[in-house]
Amino acid sequence: MIPNKVKVILIVIFVTAFGTFAYKKVDRFLEIDSCLDHSGSWNYQTEKCEFEEEVFNNFFLKFTTDSLFQIERVRFPFLIKSLNTDDKLTFEKIGKDKWKFLTFEYKDEYENREIDAYTQETRLFADSAKIELRGVDNGIYIDFELYMEHGKWFLTSEKDFSN
Repeated sequence: MIPNKVKVILIVIFVTAFGTFAYKKVDRFLEIDSCLDHSGSWNYQTEKCEFEEEVFNNFFLKFTTDSLFQIERVRFPFLIKSLNTDDKLTFEKIGKDKWKFLTFEYKDEYENREIDAYTQETRLFADSAKIELRGVDNGIYIDFELYMEHGKWFLTSEKDFSN
């Protein structure tokens, strides 16, 4: 008969060995599951999650025409940085319940109108984009920032430094 001390030691060794093996399997399962939850595909050869990157122009067209899609692709709380009347930086966070649909509608004639003339330009980088609204002799200066996460574009913040 095996003494109780030896039984306890054997059980501890068994549980530790099994736990180490099981932890690695569970951890890998959770990594693959997280990849699939973020619309990725798991590459078993490289053991990495891969994402098909969304084309910005396709995203932006849907973002500016589909309000439900837009809500899905805005990071909430949405941060607005702006200057107050004393030129002090202020921060405002907008929740989903206060969100107003943005169309980013722009026509070339906006640059030449008499009141509130402005230009709109989209600057595209590897994993980010910026939509710049610049006033023509009127102080409008607004940037909307977008970032790619897991192969999808998201609007993350607005900087309004208009005066």
